This record gives sequence, C-alpha cells and structure tokens, in this order.
Amino acid sequence: MYQPPHLAPYSILDRTAVTARGVIARLRGIAGMGEAPETTEQAAERRRSQRSAAGAEIARIEAERDAELPRLAAAEERARKHLEKLTPGYQQAVADFDRAQAVHSRRAHDFAYARELAGRRIVANADPVIDEFRQDLFALLEANRLTPIDRDIRRTDRWDVKAQKYDCEEWSNVPAMNARRIAILDAINEAEGMKGEPDQTGIRDRLVKLVEALPDNTVLTKVAG
Repeated sequence: MYQPPHLAPYSILDRTAVTARGVIARLRGIAGMGEAPETTEQAAERRRSQRSAAGAEIARIEAERDAELPRLAAAEERARKHLEKLTPGYQQAVADFDRAQAVHSRRAHDFAYARELAGRRIVANADPVIDEFRQDLFALLEANRLTPIDRDIRRTDRWDVKAQKYDCEEWSNVPAMNARRIAILDAINEAEGMKGEPDQTGIRDRLVKLVEALPDNTVLTKVAG
C-alpha cells in the first residue's frame, strides 16, 4: 500500500532526517512529499499520448517534405543541365586565357630584354667625353667643398630723436656653395643619362651648357640680421 513520504516513518536511509532542518521539514510535511506513483493504466495512456503526438509530427514533416523537395530537385536539375552546357566552353575559355596570358608575358619579356641589350650597346659605345666630363664635375664638386667660407657683417646706421642706432646683417656665400653642390650633382646625373642616347651629336655643346649653368659659389647672400 502506497504511503506518501511525509506520512512514512523516519528512516535512517533518509539523509534529510539527520539534520535539524531536515527533521523540521519532515515534521511539517514538506520534505519527501511527491506525487503518487504512476499506475499501469496511467503509464499506458502516457505512452499512447506520446506516440500520437510523435506520429502527428512525422505526418507534418513528411507533408512539408513532399511539398518542398520536388521543387528543389527540379531547380537542381535545371542548374545541372545549365552547368553541363557551360562547362566545356568555360574550360576552353580558361585554357585560351592562360595561353594568351603566357604568350603576352613571354613576348613582353622578350622585347624588354632585347631593348636592354641594345641600350647596353649604346652605353658601351658612348662618346668618351661624357666620362671625362663627369670626372671633371667630381673635381668641381671637391673644389666647391674646399671653397673658403666668406662672411660679411654689414652695419647700417640709423638715427632717432634720442641717439644714433645701427642694425647688423650677416651675409655669407654658404647658400651659394650649397646651391652649386646640388647643381653639380644634378649635372653628373644628367651627363650619365646622355650615355644611353643613340644620337650623341653635339654632346660637347650640351655639356658646356651644363657647366655654364652652375651657380657662382662666391655670391654673398643675407643669412641673418
């Protein structure tokens, strides 16, 4: 005969009874209370209800499946047939592109290499005056470095109502020396570029103009004051 836990006698197997709180809970009918065990008829009804609910879910899933999958299968088949039509042409297009790209790259390299060889022949046969000129420019660069620095302090008198006053200005050729150094380096690079020109007619006159264009490193420029 079933007896609810809160009405059952104390048992040493009931761990809640070994604490004061557990004893009080059992005395007040709280601890150990539960529903009566499921009868055989109730268990059978529960299983039948679960089977019925699951069967209805299966029917719903199958109906949704039968309605959607044929449409998706048809779309898949259309895509497959389309792919079959495109695949040979696509593969051929890829092969044609790879071949055209390879030919283009190879010929571009051939032209660049051939031009480089021809350019080297021009440089190798450049007018010797260019290298001689560049050596002279390096000598001018060193001479510019050794040019004495010239400084001039210029005094300007001025009067006011109280006394004579004056201003001082510093002038130097250092800016001119820097400008000449930069111009010589540019001329060296420009002369080097002339060695690669196929037509070197009048090269001496062009080199003369480079020298004539060099700034004077003795010019004094105001630097302070």
